[in-house]
Amino acid sequence: MGPKRWRSSAGSAVRALILVVLFGASLYPIVFVAISSLKTKSAFATNYFLPDRHVHLDNYRAAASEVLPSVWNSVLVSTATVALVLACGVPAAYAFAWRRFRGQQLIYTVAICTMMVPAVLTFVPMFVLVRDLGLIDTQWALVLPYTAGTVGLSVFLLRAFFRAVPQELVEAAKLDGSGDLRVLWHVVLPLSLPTLATLVTLNVLWTWNQFLWPLVTISSEEQRPVPVALAFLTGDRYNVDYPQLMAGYVLSALPLVVVLAITMRAFIRGMLSGALKA
Repeated sequence: MGPKRWRSSAGSAVRALILVVLFGASLYPIVFVAISSLKTKSAFATNYFLPDRHVHLDNYRAAASEVLPSVWNSVLVSTATVALVLACGVPAAYAFAWRRFRGQQLIYTVAICTMMVPAVLTFVPMFVLVRDLGLIDTQWALVLPYTAGTVGLSVFLLRAFFRAVPQELVEAAKLDGSGDLRVLWHVVLPLSLPTLATLVTLNVLWTWNQFLWPLVTISSEEQRPVPVALAFLTGDRYNVDYPQLMAGYVLSALPLVVVLAITMRAFIRGMLSGALKA
């Protein structure tokens, strides 16, 4: 083996080793949470990093009673938010992409500018508005602000991909007598499925992980989403049942794993096509 080939093989081996180490370092927190959720409190205190010989499933039974109702609340909030975002964002993006009307650019600029406003500036006005509407301690106190906060990004992404659809297809559909709704439903949306999957995934992840807003607007235990329920699951600061808390983390992450498993391929395609267009 020549010196150049040896150096090339050695460099490939070093790069592969670095990738393996980085992959293991990124994967270990997930493994640690899963292992810790199967321990007792004493086993967690004495054998911190390694798995215990005995599997302790009582942590999941105790955490399920506290976390699963909140998981269902988060599923409802995320589903309603995604549905409203798509119902508002898809027609708006199509109109901005394929229709011409007075004030179009101004309205689009205003919609995009909502993405640039920091959430901390709208926190108090949003709370006052939700309170005056009588929505405090309801799921709508989460769904409507989440929708308002993400619909601008949705319009921005969808408009870019809708404009990338070949104009000949849209014109051919209109020549066949199709209206805008049929063109959107039968031509544009089927070609934009990766983008829609990307949008759905991002919205679900964003709404699922919100903590401060539901902590302020949701007071009853029955309406709590997952992040707030997990915060109350820790108990007092001096007697935290960490294995039960880890079990709650695992249960709360399962719906996200399902969503990512369903949309991952289309999500990656949408991200790659967006990068290529950029």
